[in-house]
Amino acid sequence: MKTLILKSISLVYLFFLPFSNILAQDGDSQRILSESNLLYGSNDFIERGFVYIPDHPKANGNPYYLNADWNKATITFIGDEYENLFIKYNIVDETVILQKGESDTYVKQPVILNSSQIDQFQLAGQVFTNLNHVMSEANIQGFGEILYAGQFHFIRKYSKTFMNQYNKTNPNGLYSKLNTNYFIIKNDQAIRIYNKSSLINAFPGIQKQLKKKLRDLHFKFRKANNDQWIEIMSWCDKQS
Repeated sequence: MKTLILKSISLVYLFFLPFSNILAQDGDSQRILSESNLLYGSNDFIERGFVYIPDHPKANGNPYYLNADWNKATITFIGDEYENLFIKYNIVDETVILQKGESDTYVKQPVILNSSQIDQFQLAGQVFTNLNHVMSEANIQGFGEILYAGQFHFIRKYSKTFMNQYNKTNPNGLYSKLNTNYFIIKNDQAIRIYNKSSLINAFPGIQKQLKKKLRDLHFKFRKANNDQWIEIMSWCDKQS
C-alpha cells in the first residue's frame, strides 16, 4: 500500500512539474518530492520527464528503433552527459523513453523525456543528434545521424508508421517495418534522397562527374555503409 501511495505521489509530481519551482516553497511540496525520490531517485535529469503510455500497446510490431527492449544509451541533456541509461527510441513520435527506477526496486516506470532539452543520444553505437538544435532553419525535425558535415550536411533518419489495418492477423492494427531515409541539407533546405538518381540530381553542377564516380565505386544505394557515404559526400563537397 505504501508503495502504491508513493507511486501516485510521484505521478502527480511529474504531471505538475512546470509548477515545481513555485510549489517547492511549501513544506508539504518538499515532503512530496522527498517521498517521490525514495521510490524513483533524485536525478534532476529524470524528473523533467512525464509518464509514458504507449498509443497502441496491443498492435503487432512496435514504434521503436531496434526493438521493444530497453537498450543501454548515453544521453547529452542540456550539455550534461548521462551514461548507462536504458531507453527506447520511439521513431513514430520522435521521443525518447527512459526506464526510470532504481536497480534495487521492482518499479520500472517508463518516462518520456523532454525532446527539446536532449542534445543527442548514443544508442547501439550510433549518435542521434537533435536536428532542431543544429539546423532549425531547415524543414527537418526530430533526431537523426549526421553522417557528413561540410558545406552541406548529409543526414540519415529512421521512421515507422502505425497502420490502422484491422483484420484477423492484426486485430489491433500494426506498425510498419523500419524505413531508412536520407537527406541532404543545403542552404537551409532539406532535400530527400530516395535513390541514386535523386542523389545525383541533388548536385546539379556535377551530375555527370558524380554519376561516373558512383559507377567507378560500384555504389549500391541501399547497401552503402557509413564509410562509403562519407567518401561520396566528401568528394561532392570538394567538387562543389
